[in-house]
Amino acid sequence: MDPSEQRKFERFSVQFRTSFSSGKMLAGNGTITDLSARGCRVAYGTLVPTGTQLEMRIDLLDEKAPIEIDSAVVRWSNEQEFGLEFVLIEPQSFDHLSSFINSLKQASDPDQQT
Repeated sequence: MDPSEQRKFERFSVQFRTSFSSGKMLAGNGTITDLSARGCRVAYGTLVPTGTQLEMRIDLLDEKAPIEIDSAVVRWSNEQEFGLEFVLIEPQSFDHLSSFINSLKQASDPDQQT
């Protein structure tokens, strides 16, 4: 089944820098190419094993503070990109992410704009 068919939350096409790590095993920087309230797609260029748990930081363009994700799990991966499900986010970071997602929704829906 195509991973996009399993999505429960609307995703938005974006281009944000991210840094991530999995203890001493993996650390890197990539580009988030789509984002939802519960996950994202990261362009990275190296295969990251499915099931890997990562901590990550999302650097938003116009925001002063990055969004910190305490735990995300790789749900699918290939040599160019991987998909993450966010599994643990502190309430303040979740509020920041939710607010940002809402601003993306409003920007993408002309009926919501005033």
